[in-house]
Amino acid sequence: MRIPGARRALVWVNDLFLGRLDERGPQRTLYVPAPAFRAGLNTVAVWDLVGHPNTIVLSPEAELGPPEEYIETF
Repeated sequence: MRIPGARRALVWVNDLFLGRLDERGPQRTLYVPAPAFRAGLNTVAVWDLVGHPNTIVLSPEAELGPPEEYIETF
């Protein structure tokens, strides 16, 4: 689940807390397990502390941000 325009958001699907999104990243999407959805109508609640998102995008691919950079150890 991707929420364009979300800056600092908390997200629920049918009263199941999925997590938080922050515009600083690194992740850009939240995983929604299939059992979270019910037959018929579903409720998605987004509480954004800063932004004003108005779109929710369900996609089969996750956007987890750039790959981890090489960290030099001493």
